[in-house]
Amino acid sequence: MNLQSWIDYSETVGYQLPIQTNRVNLKGFLPFTAIFPSLQNLAYKAYRSLALVGLLLVSSCCAAIGGDSRTPNPELPAGNYLTPLGDPAIHLPDPYVLVHKSKYYLFGTTSPSEGFQCYESSDLAHWKLDGWAWRRSAIRAARGELHAPQVVLYQSMFCLIYSARMVGGIQLGLAAATQPEGPYHDLHVPWLSLGDSCSSADLFVDDSGKGFLTFSRRSSREGCAYSTIYGVALNRDLSGMIGEPVKLLEPTQRWELARRDSVRYNEAPRMFKISGKYYLTYCANDPLSTDHAIGYARADKPLGPWTKATENPLLSNRPDRGVVGFGQGSVFRALQGGERFMVYSAWADPASLSAGRTVSIDRLVLDNRKLSVLGPTRSPQPLPGTPK
Repeated sequence: MNLQSWIDYSETVGYQLPIQTNRVNLKGFLPFTAIFPSLQNLAYKAYRSLALVGLLLVSSCCAAIGGDSRTPNPELPAGNYLTPLGDPAIHLPDPYVLVHKSKYYLFGTTSPSEGFQCYESSDLAHWKLDGWAWRRSAIRAARGELHAPQVVLYQSMFCLIYSARMVGGIQLGLAAATQPEGPYHDLHVPWLSLGDSCSSADLFVDDSGKGFLTFSRRSSREGCAYSTIYGVALNRDLSGMIGEPVKLLEPTQRWELARRDSVRYNEAPRMFKISGKYYLTYCANDPLSTDHAIGYARADKPLGPWTKATENPLLSNRPDRGVVGFGQGSVFRALQGGERFMVYSAWADPASLSAGRTVSIDRLVLDNRKLSVLGPTRSPQPLPGTPK
């Protein structure tokens, strides 16, 4: 049964078990009733009614949600964009941008209790809300604390990596879809059995097609909250690890220890490659404070050894611009011109963190293996491909 057939079937029946086969791909998953044929008719009748009700609800929600178009200020000069993105501003922690064909797809932690929505844009200035890419339900393993989604095109399928509270604690999940905006269906939950307190994962696919996972794990050390970044190679169907996770980064630089007596965090990794060299962005300090900032490290191989940049942090507070407390971001290339951008979040109101986080994008440049972000900006910026 291929992925599309399995998705179509699971949408009708309502539940699936991730059963692995010996096939080296992501398509070896069978629905519950394929394993227990005697329950098929009963399951179908029960879920047919639920499916009809669900379709009505989803149609109503999509009409309301999908039609929500967010665009920048109409007074913005042509050929420019403005951050925070959207008017009104899009509130979205842990933003991630996927570039596919002629569009940008923006994901993030829409609702820790409900799931992840997707926005799309063709120019980075005008954004449209597509709706729910992944939404929690009674039949999913995730029970809350959903955060840090990432979407990667892998073996012709769109894979969603996320963190959530499950039976064994905070763990990772892997879901898949046939289109970038979803809907996504769980494949492995929990994924890789890494244990409790594993979150904010990143799937990096090297030029050879080999996948590497980086993730952060929280613990307690010397009487304070501690977080370390690990990495591990994955097999081709992403169902298992090759070897054991290795430590990549932990708090060492002075800027990372703003509250060293209570919180020491290195977490939220994102890996990318430029000209044969590997780069890893990450966050440090308490994510619920204005000290939260972004740094980066360099390596010659995905699993290191990694060297932190001496010029860190990559993004730090600019109270003069009203921008503080940078959250997890990611790097992508523009559709026009090939420029690199970083998408990230920052507190919407530095004086009231309860206002949440908004989304920003700024240009990322590389000079002599040193990264720098041309920001944070709060003034109109030229769109990709637009003469500066």
